[in-house]
Amino acid sequence: MASTAPVPRDRQRFFPVLLSSAGGVSMTNLQLLLSIGVPTFFVLAGILLNHREVTQLKTDINRQFDKVDSRLTRIEGDQKQFFKTTGVLDGRMDELSARVK
Repeated sequence: MASTAPVPRDRQRFFPVLLSSAGGVSMTNLQLLLSIGVPTFFVLAGILLNHREVTQLKTDINRQFDKVDSRLTRIEGDQKQFFKTTGVLDGRMDELSARVK
């Protein structure tokens, strides 16, 4: 088993460590809480920010679909008018063809 050197007093003030009964080094409660809490905080913050970005993206996509839908509605109206006009002109052409014969 490897022996561990004692931690000098001046380092214990800045880097507090506890010696376990087996002679190994263990973390203090503060170190343990920071090692778990800080990454967890940043992961949760990232999830929250990503959720906001996804919500904004959905809003933008819905706005674009609404624009496309209004354009298609306008095009359908124009198409109906075109076919109506074409039908009227076709009727006139048939009438003129009947007169010529």
